[in-house]
Amino acid sequence: MKACKSSRTGCENALAWARLAELQMSLGYQDRALDAAQHAVSLNADLAKTQTVLGFAYLLQIDTQSAKLSLNKPLHLIKPIPCQGLD
Repeated sequence: MKACKSSRTGCENALAWARLAELQMSLGYQDRALDAAQHAVSLNADLAKTQTVLGFAYLLQIDTQSAKLSLNKPLHLIKPIPCQGLD
């Protein structure tokens, strides 16, 4: 995270930070994953992806209360897919 200091480098993309958190979780870097997921949410808390990834990062920390809060937020953020007639 130290290398990303300016938005000109593209390091201020919430989805990229969420993906980084997912990759770090898959490699077992729980603390790094939580940091990246929290940063993703700080960049854009209105994306279901950032909230979901943060929820799973909290689960890896065994912080079930925070996980529950983060995992419930995307339910209100998800937009129906128009082609399925759910709009």
